[in-house]
Amino acid sequence: MQPSVTIVIKTFERPQSLKKLLNTLNTYARQYPIIVADDSKISAETAIKKQFPALAITWLNLPFDTGLSAGRNALVNNVQTDYFLLCDDDFKLDERADIERAVKTINENKLDILGGDFYNYVTIPTIKRFIKLLIFDPWKIKMYLFKNFETNRYLGTFRLKNESSCELLITNKNKDELYYCDLVNNFFIGKTSAVKKMGAWDPELKMGEHEDFFYRAKKHKLVVAYLPGFGTGHFPVIKSNYKKYRLRASQYKNKFVLKHHFKSYIEIQIDSNKVLFEYNQ
Repeated sequence: MQPSVTIVIKTFERPQSLKKLLNTLNTYARQYPIIVADDSKISAETAIKKQFPALAITWLNLPFDTGLSAGRNALVNNVQTDYFLLCDDDFKLDERADIERAVKTINENKLDILGGDFYNYVTIPTIKRFIKLLIFDPWKIKMYLFKNFETNRYLGTFRLKNESSCELLITNKNKDELYYCDLVNNFFIGKTSAVKKMGAWDPELKMGEHEDFFYRAKKHKLVVAYLPGFGTGHFPVIKSNYKKYRLRASQYKNKFVLKHHFKSYIEIQIDSNKVLFEYNQ
């Protein structure tokens, strides 16, 4: 039986992270086709394909700094299966990334996008927790080195007050069953035809594309949900040659606000009532 899912990976200046991800795909998802879009200064195609001969990798070399959105569009445009699994290059898949379970959930509930969790292994808030363990309970250090520190669950609902005023309400709370929302983490299985029909990502947004993509998905009436227990390990790596590009995200978020002609836009973490981002004209 031909697989119904293609794994798509946008990579930029992080070949070591990409190798770690592909190593986990070699263990947990070898049966799926993989497409990599790379807009790094120096392509890692030859070395990586040599290292992973068992994986069916299609490699797209893009002009330097093409950007995240245009790179993802190139990926989706090359997908030949009904669905795609969106991955960043700093993910590490394990048994929690149950692709077949996710596809079954999509089909049974007529979804267009189904998202999961990030299991963060290295984040600034958990460094303090790690130090406390080192001091007070060093026996747990080994467990934390191999298990996730923290679950990042980022579920959002857009609420339009009027055509020029929008709120994005975000929750990180545990969900025990399928949870319908407007926005999920950038680890999701998407229905290829639906994402193509909505125009996929805006290529003008090299970073800070997340809210724009899901806001437009909502406008195109795509059905989005979150599946508890479906997720991926996340090992964020920000090297010096990558950091200056990554820090442009807030600049592009402002472009998203202006693009949709919002005079007022706010993102609120409703669990703590914390304002994460705010724009007022």
